[in-house]
Amino acid sequence: MNSHQPNFIHAADLHLGAPLHSLGAKLGHHSDKLAELRRLASRSLNNLVDVALERQSAFVVMSGDVYDTADREVSSQLSFDRALRRLQEADIRVFVVHGNHDPIVDGFSGATRLPENVHVFGSGEPSLVVVDVAGVGRVKVAGVSFSTQSEANNLVSRFSDISVDRSLPTIGVVHANVEGTTGHDPYAPCSKDDLETSPVGYWALGHVHKRTVTPMGPGRWWAYPGNLQGRSTKPAECGAKGVLSVGMIPGGFAEPEFVACDSVRFLRLAIDVTDVDDLGEMIRDVADGASEAIAAGGNRPVLMAIELVGRTPLRSRIRALAPGTLLDQCREELGESLGLSDVLGIRDSTLPDADLAELSRRTGLLPEVLRFIERIESGDDPDLEDQMDDLLTDSLDSVIVDALGTETMAGSARRFRELLEASRQILVDELLEAMVD
Repeated sequence: MNSHQPNFIHAADLHLGAPLHSLGAKLGHHSDKLAELRRLASRSLNNLVDVALERQSAFVVMSGDVYDTADREVSSQLSFDRALRRLQEADIRVFVVHGNHDPIVDGFSGATRLPENVHVFGSGEPSLVVVDVAGVGRVKVAGVSFSTQSEANNLVSRFSDISVDRSLPTIGVVHANVEGTTGHDPYAPCSKDDLETSPVGYWALGHVHKRTVTPMGPGRWWAYPGNLQGRSTKPAECGAKGVLSVGMIPGGFAEPEFVACDSVRFLRLAIDVTDVDDLGEMIRDVADGASEAIAAGGNRPVLMAIELVGRTPLRSRIRALAPGTLLDQCREELGESLGLSDVLGIRDSTLPDADLAELSRRTGLLPEVLRFIERIESGDDPDLEDQMDDLLTDSLDSVIVDALGTETMAGSARRFRELLEASRQILVDELLEAMVD
């Protein structure tokens, strides 16, 4: 995008005041590093302002969860105020809605008065503001905030009654869950059809932390920019985080462009150790993979969770190591090159160096169970999978955790698949041990 093309910035889920809780347990041994990482993470808001200034944006929209909590920590309010005043000095307007983390609560009194360039949309019914944009003309910005942390109403459907000239380009700003996006609470639920049949040309959504940009026809989009700064190694928190820069063109809106604003990056990294048969070599491979990820992060610290995958004759030796040994050795191998970056954990998902087809052809109870798992995974009998999910997932979960010493993923379907794979690992180990005996 030409930085001088008429544009606006779409941000969401700033979660100001979120103290990166997950790092306390991971880096508590290194308090200085922990404090510096938290300080750096708070810079993402200033990075957002820098992007708006550099691109000479007409305005900024913030689609909910500006703050991490409803009481809006005072220091976060003051930081937000400073950022808003930088935008005011450049004559950049700001439009804000509040979401489930920071709903508009009766009687709340902020620590500071918002500058005049800021418009906060109230709760209940959407309201709108008409903005004059140089090179474009008049543009409508409409929005509505949450009044409770558990908004159950379809707020998107209320935008169908927005008045004023319907020929004007319209931006809808709302915190919402589109068609039950997994991993996020179903607040302000709506359908894709609700979005597409509305008079809104660009839906500036918030709530979902994974970036999504979806076309609705020529010059029309609905989009989640994702959160401004990752907070953990959960999948939705990993990778580059930032804002969307949206160009305003004749007849609508250009395809949104992602711009990174994160000052600390979280990653999940899979290291394939297939056929590696030396523990020292494996640790060096892990350290090399971590080094490449750190280099790819540019000047920002990279915090990663590493997963070992592949078939290796080292599997039994890996499992026999004391907890934390691999992590400690990887950090030792990386040494001072880590800087503020770090490996937060290493998970063993390796498989035994075995021929599964040959093992499943054997006779006996364990091979039969192995074949049973294969039938479930093949999907030939979906009713069987549903029954297994309903009856066995919870009990399997605890057994797998005890056997492997690792937590399973949340989410029913994904968790069930992972439990099946973990069950297979245990069965193969048992079969191989029985063959040795």
